[in-house]
Amino acid sequence: MLNYNSVKMRYEPYPLAILKPALEDSLYDQLVKAYPSTSLFARMPKYDYKLTLSEKFNPENYHRFIAETPVWKKFHGWLKSDDFIRNTIDFLLKNNIDLERHPI
Repeated sequence: MLNYNSVKMRYEPYPLAILKPALEDSLYDQLVKAYPSTSLFARMPKYDYKLTLSEKFNPENYHRFIAETPVWKKFHGWLKSDDFIRNTIDFLLKNNIDLERHPI
């Protein structure tokens, strides 16, 4: 799903990878069209002017939204997959970023 092929790297002051385009246009369009309403978001405990829809601060709405929205459910499943982690680590190593030598 993630396009690791068109990357621009910067290493100073820290490694930064820019993937453009990161996703296929059709998938990106589907994700945008299915983006959740702000009514599902909650205010951040520390900053009441910030909204969040996350596993940590708003888990009930977050998990319900993911479960009920097919394109986001598929994308979420991929982000949590071993393939995503493995591909990302391979990508980082190919671009001279070794997490074991330089942990985040």
